[in-house]
Amino acid sequence: RAARLRAFVSDMRRSVVWGGQRNSDTCMGRLEEHPLFQNTTLGIIVVNAVWIAVDTQWNHKSLAVDGRLPLEPYSIVLENIFCFYFFIEVVVRFVAFRRKINCFRDAWFVFDSTLVMLMVLETWIMPLAELLTTMDGANTGMFSSMRLLRLLRLTRMARLMRFFPELMTLVKGMISATQAVGFILLFLIIVTYVFAILFTVQLGSPPD
Repeated sequence: RAARLRAFVSDMRRSVVWGGQRNSDTCMGRLEEHPLFQNTTLGIIVVNAVWIAVDTQWNHKSLAVDGRLPLEPYSIVLENIFCFYFFIEVVVRFVAFRRKINCFRDAWFVFDSTLVMLMVLETWIMPLAELLTTMDGANTGMFSSMRLLRLLRLTRMARLMRFFPELMTLVKGMISATQAVGFILLFLIIVTYVFAILFTVQLGSPPD
């Protein structure tokens, strides 16, 4: 009975931490918990972060020649590989939930899913829609403005905090310290204001 109680407490703790119980008895559940899968995901995230810097530096639109970027078509292939892997990763994590509705309680899953949705929109949906629009001879100005969504790729690096709890601890500490820093700033403003009036009254001279 004691062992069963410890297993229940451990299962409930896991439910609170991860936002919902995952089914470890299925193939997807075991795959999601496997260290190889998690380490591979971490490696892909790091490589993707490095690729963002490479793409920004050496594949900028200002370097395009005859409408073609310097790193094409390799850049397109890499973007599709990243998008495909992250999409599969989110699907595996979703299937691993015992109750699918519990995925909305997992903050990291919701965050990662949002990033993957934006990545799919940028990598697959927008190029296809732009291609179809170009074939019809319509105006593609709307898609040019939507390319600003590429800036959201920088938020993918926030996924590193899921694998390094120390980074999340630092972020939470900075957020907690913001209130104290705000009160210190308010105190300095009040002190400066009071002494400014004091010195102006005592030492100031009327304007000529």
